[in-house]
Amino acid sequence: MASPYPAARPAREQHAEDALRALNLERRAEPEERSPDVLPRLAELDRYRALLIASIVAAIALPLLLLPNWYAADLGPEFTAEGVSGWEVGASAQSLAWLGFGALVAIAISAGAAPASDGERIAGGVAAAALIAAAAITWFRVAVVPEPTELFVREPGLWVAALVATFGAAAAVGYALMARATEIERLEATRAGG
Repeated sequence: MASPYPAARPAREQHAEDALRALNLERRAEPEERSPDVLPRLAELDRYRALLIASIVAAIALPLLLLPNWYAADLGPEFTAEGVSGWEVGASAQSLAWLGFGALVAIAISAGAAPASDGERIAGGVAAAALIAAAAITWFRVAVVPEPTELFVREPGLWVAALVATFGAAAAVGYALMARATEIERLEATRAGG
């Protein structure tokens, strides 16, 4: 008469099945354990790099944006309209070249400094201040047309310079704030560990 109970499986076969089941459970658990930590850090790193690159592009572009015409002087039908480049506007506009160069140097120092260090934070703040000043100067030149105001009109080069400076200032501020937040996290981790 056949036994109603299933025959006992060999110990070796049962051990192999248990090992496979444990391995599958471990593989399923890996993404759940890693994703909360790894993915946000990768996204933060991408934002950090994007802000850094945007700041660098704006700092390099500022001196070049002094070359196109910022204003055009319409002297009447018998005269050809003459353009006035950003460099010809005066010392306030020419300072954009120095601000762009200063921001570029500060960004390089910040990027080369140790992560979450005072050097990174301070240099990032200097770059942000330089680009904010550049944005303020360009928008001032948008608002204030050279004398006599009735003869000058704003050219696209001026608007492009103002938009690039504003874009660079926003990126540099975001970069500096992220560096500051990273430093705060480091200090809190140090205190918690101590």
